[in-house]
Amino acid sequence: MSSPPPSPLSTLPAHWDSLCQPQRGLDAFATSSVWAESARLAFAPEAMLITHPFEDAALACLAFVHEEGGPILTGLDIAWGYASCWVGAPSAPRLEEALAAVTARVPRWRFWVWTGLLDASPLPLLLRRKALASGWNFLPWNRSINRCTSVDGDIASWLARRSPASRRRFRRIDNTWQRLQDQGWTYDEQRPSALDVAGCAQRLWSVEAQSWKTLGGVGAYDGQMRRFCDEVLYRAARGGQLRVAFLRDPSGRDVAYYSGAVHHGAFRGLQMSYVSDAPVEGVGTLLHWLVVRSLCDDPELRLYDLGMEMPYKAGWAEQLVHYPAYVLVRNL
Repeated sequence: MSSPPPSPLSTLPAHWDSLCQPQRGLDAFATSSVWAESARLAFAPEAMLITHPFEDAALACLAFVHEEGGPILTGLDIAWGYASCWVGAPSAPRLEEALAAVTARVPRWRFWVWTGLLDASPLPLLLRRKALASGWNFLPWNRSINRCTSVDGDIASWLARRSPASRRRFRRIDNTWQRLQDQGWTYDEQRPSALDVAGCAQRLWSVEAQSWKTLGGVGAYDGQMRRFCDEVLYRAARGGQLRVAFLRDPSGRDVAYYSGAVHHGAFRGLQMSYVSDAPVEGVGTLLHWLVVRSLCDDPELRLYDLGMEMPYKAGWAEQLVHYPAYVLVRNL
């Protein structure tokens, strides 16, 4: 399958991405157009996009029509719920204005799901006050958890924060890599621009086509996930944010890849896969180790966000970042 041409850069307000900063109390990368617009186009192309910009803030949400519940409002990412509806400095008057503007577009909305917010965000308090004043309900809904680790320092500093058992494991992996290098294995890290991202994407999808996930009928090779991943690749490359690492065997064949994007000093892991018939075991773990070493060597990076919490990530990342979600319910 060939990758689609890139979609328009963004239908969000022009200053949206500049406001997607970690200190704003949100999932900054997933709220940026690289992730959020990709998710909208892949998973909710039929939804109405509503935006309301201010000079140093903005609101963006999607409107769906549900057969039983009536119109529902959400952030742009309905697949994982990472994207925030709000960027920039919030205040009660601004929130009141933005909610009124959305209600004018969708008068009968009943549920509004707010996601992508950190516990430290001031938005939940403002939303709760608005709900109380309006006779609405404001309810906790869900909680996403990401695994993160500091890469501010060299690989020795990173290893020092691991358990003794983990340090021994990673040293064994590093020793394995030294032996494989002697046999002709190579680590190839790409930072593709908009001009050469198509070639990088072709290499990536070639690995994905041979992965156990694709052969098992799951994974990202087809359908909505393919559209989402391609959109992210192209958008991140246009912004100079994309990083893709490949592991190549002595014949020159790509046997594994790892993709991610840089955003405000943080590296967000996106997708990793490897061929089902790799000539050695553990190529995915080996490539991940090489990526972590590279991140620790990059002076511009301070954080590695591995994304959604999964058991295997505990050995790689010591920080848990919580993103609680909330629902505004109008009693119509």
